[in-house]
Amino acid sequence: MKPLTQLINDLSADPDLEAAYRKDARAVASRYGLDQEETDALVSGDIERIRKACGLKEIHLTNGTVRRHEG
Repeated sequence: MKPLTQLINDLSADPDLEAAYRKDARAVASRYGLDQEETDALVSGDIERIRKACGLKEIHLTNGTVRRHEG
């Protein structure tokens, strides 16, 4: 699993991580080893950019938090 996909999974399951992400998204991305392109996509909030960076078919944005969907 790509680090960005793992981060998305973890954000959907860990409220403390979500709080840290809301405070400093780039710091959380760095902890997961995301490259600049992945980090920029995630921070942009652009769902299509995030989906492409993850390599997922679909992802959904819920309450400001990125959630993945495998379907």
